[in-house]
Amino acid sequence: MEDRIVKEGVLWKRGGSTAKCLKTNGWKEKHVELSKNGFLCYFSKGGERETARKVIVTPGSVRKLPRRKQIFYGKHSKHAFMITGHDHVFYFGADSEDECTAWMEALEDASIVHDGQEMGHTLRMMYSLFRLADKDFSGTISKAEAQSIAHRMNAQCNPPEISAAFRKRAIRSLSKELDFEQFCSLWREITLNKFDVSEFEKAGGEDVESTITPKQLTMYLQRQGNTEVSEEFIRMVLSRHLGQASADSTDPSLLGCDVFMFSDIVQSNDNGVLHQKIVKTVYQDMTHPLSNYWVNSSHNTYLTGDQLKSSSTIDMYRIALEQGSRCVELDTWDGANGEPIVYHGYTMTSKISFHAIIQCIKDYGFKSSPYPLILSLENHCSLPQQIRMAEIMEDILGEMLVMPTLEDEQRLPSPAALVGKVILKGEKSKENSFGTVSAEEPDESDPVELIESALEDSAPTVDYTVEAVAELKEATSKAKSKLNHLEKQKNNRSACRLVEAYLFRHRVKKCIDKSMGKGSGQCSECTCYSDV
Repeated sequence: MEDRIVKEGVLWKRGGSTAKCLKTNGWKEKHVELSKNGFLCYFSKGGERETARKVIVTPGSVRKLPRRKQIFYGKHSKHAFMITGHDHVFYFGADSEDECTAWMEALEDASIVHDGQEMGHTLRMMYSLFRLADKDFSGTISKAEAQSIAHRMNAQCNPPEISAAFRKRAIRSLSKELDFEQFCSLWREITLNKFDVSEFEKAGGEDVESTITPKQLTMYLQRQGNTEVSEEFIRMVLSRHLGQASADSTDPSLLGCDVFMFSDIVQSNDNGVLHQKIVKTVYQDMTHPLSNYWVNSSHNTYLTGDQLKSSSTIDMYRIALEQGSRCVELDTWDGANGEPIVYHGYTMTSKISFHAIIQCIKDYGFKSSPYPLILSLENHCSLPQQIRMAEIMEDILGEMLVMPTLEDEQRLPSPAALVGKVILKGEKSKENSFGTVSAEEPDESDPVELIESALEDSAPTVDYTVEAVAELKEATSKAKSKLNHLEKQKNNRSACRLVEAYLFRHRVKKCIDKSMGKGSGQCSECTCYSDV
């Protein structure tokens, strides 16, 4: 692979392995170079390039340095970005925010582009595996390097099978190592099953290394019962699947269909059991209120893995939208420089720009379906950044954005009435959460007044806090009344006891006086004794 430099400059660097990141080593000035294959090499300023060390840049591994780490690392961290990996974290600081943004964009492009073409989802995953296996950054991998990532390749095969497949390709290329295209071929072969191979041979393939023409694939699918398929349709399908099934950019009409593309197409919706006109045509009545329908929804759309420490990428929104999702989620939080960000709050997941997500939604939101797209906003932003969110959505989405009206509060509009529209969904904000909001009529041309008006209108009509205080006061009053009543009962009982005791002592004294006068030991008026 050609190791062409696409960007270079001087940055401040710290970190490395996970153990080094925990140490208090300071920032060091480094000369940094980014190659088109996604390798970032760095060496001491004024030093020799032969001493350079390299970092693998994978999709989603680059992100802005969080605010808490900027405070912790101090100098050179204000305009810094980080590159994370399985066992390392690198921090690179720039002299300005523009320079930091330029580096991050270049790194992101280098991680998703191969030979000048943007890779599909499958190729991105394979390219990440390939660079992880390439320990010496040579652009090729050895047999040992290929076996080191076998457990990540979702291949149910043993090491001897991998060795045999690797040796076959190495002999053909007259080399002991494989480049990325050969690695793709290796990966696809060890993940194929016997059924795919046998069906490919029935379609006209001689072996797994051969190809079949679009006409042969058309005839095979027609024999299997797919009478709707045509050769022109197959050529279109081959072109669409080429970006995911092969690393070769050759015209599919000239290349033909190999066993890997054959496996993908046979198992895709293009060869589905259901009638394609029924599948692709909405025959249901779409004029009912929006709440009458099930919505194909995506949860934590931005995450590539778990909700604790995985990466967040804009590409996940594209994938979800292309797969037919009509509701995607955005967890918005306050970002640096007044720009809102999206990530899974209070976790180690990476952060992505709210602006970039909205742009992606505009580009891919209605490619798979014309019906309305719902943006489920889990809003944690302050009022200033909520205003910024409104500005971003109004600038990018424009007329696509559904603005709230008071014409029909009791009935939601239908999907048919909202074709090509974007709907915002979120919890109503309490007025006292954001302070006092202006009660004047908003200027429709001013997004700041629009969001302030929306926040005011969305405030609850009933003040539940006042009701709760009133209920608490009432309960307190009842409790005090009951307590006073019990206290009175207690005091009454005590007073009765005192009166009884006083009367008893008075009677006893009276009886004793009488008994002493009569000379008798017992009182004639009661049963008490004088010696008591």
